Amino acid sequence: MYHEGDFLNKDCATCGAPLKRVRYACGKIENNRQAAKRRYCNEDCRTSGKLRYGESVGHPCKGCGKPIVRRKYPGGGHEPIERARRRKYCDMECRKKSNIDRFWERVDRGTPEQCWGWKGPQSQSGYGKLVESYRRGIYHSAHRFSYELHFGPIPPKLFVLHSCDNPICVNPAHLRVGTPKENSRDMMERHRGVMGENHHQAKLTEVQVLSIRDDVLSSERELGAKYGVSPATIHAVRTMKTWRHITPCT
Repeated sequence: MYHEGDFLNKDCATCGAPLKRVRYACGKIENNRQAAKRRYCNEDCRTSGKLRYGESVGHPCKGCGKPIVRRKYPGGGHEPIERARRRKYCDMECRKKSNIDRFWERVDRGTPEQCWGWKGPQSQSGYGKLVESYRRGIYHSAHRFSYELHFGPIPPKLFVLHSCDNPICVNPAHLRVGTPKENSRDMMERHRGVMGENHHQAKLTEVQVLSIRDDVLSSERELGAKYGVSPATIHAVRTMKTWRHITPCT
């Protein structure tokens, strides 16, 4: 049962006064669905809360200090009022400049030959993160941001690799672009990946791999039946296509 004047547990978006349930001119009382959509206590607050194209939202840009105004989109239509009020920068150039300033604040800069450690937050894999917006979950990889800052855009489908094997390093002298294949090869050569018995799909142990390579008399089918794997797996082990980090016994 709805009663006129009941509080709605939210405030007016313009004046901040508590919103109350109202009665319409037809005599009906506002229901819960209608009350949930309403954001203003009266018509004056609703109209005063609107912004026209080009009007200031009331706070300056964090990058250049100029007033932020409501924009008009190139394809037609205006920027939503709430989005304009949440915006912290007047354009992408100011946002990019702000990211650059915050980037250098978090870099432990040394000589050109040393690693430049990242002092900001890190991802689960140990790489630096330059957070642009916690609320929206927008962030940039610190080493990729450093590469683009010094060398320009990263070509599509390429990774940024570290020559120093230090994930938190953002020194551009230690960064280069490479293909996914080169990235995987570096990972295997530096033993940074999960391989051998520690891999979740491993069906053999290192001792079994050495035994398979030492046994030159048994066939691949016999060894497959012995260790519970397919003959193709035995063939890959013998020809060093898999388990290449295990050196055969001499």
